Amino acid sequence: MELAIADLPDEVEALRSIVKTQAAKLALHASNPQASNLHASNLHTSNLHAKDTLIEKLKAHLAIVKRARFGFRRETIHRIVS
Repeated sequence: MELAIADLPDEVEALRSIVKTQAAKLALHASNPQASNLHASNLHTSNLHAKDTLIEKLKAHLAIVKRARFGFRRETIHRIVS
């Protein structure tokens, strides 16, 4: 929960809630830094998986566009004709 200073609320209770949330996160990190690293690692892994999936989709789409633009390979056409 990152807030810019301009985005902070004026209400005292809302500010207390933000401070409590941040304090709890800091306490969790201080008590178990491995858990924090594991969470960051899981986020990194899921981001990599999402990027790999996007790359595969784009490669497939590019192959379709190339086939539409340039047609099939000449060797493939010769095999079909023969």
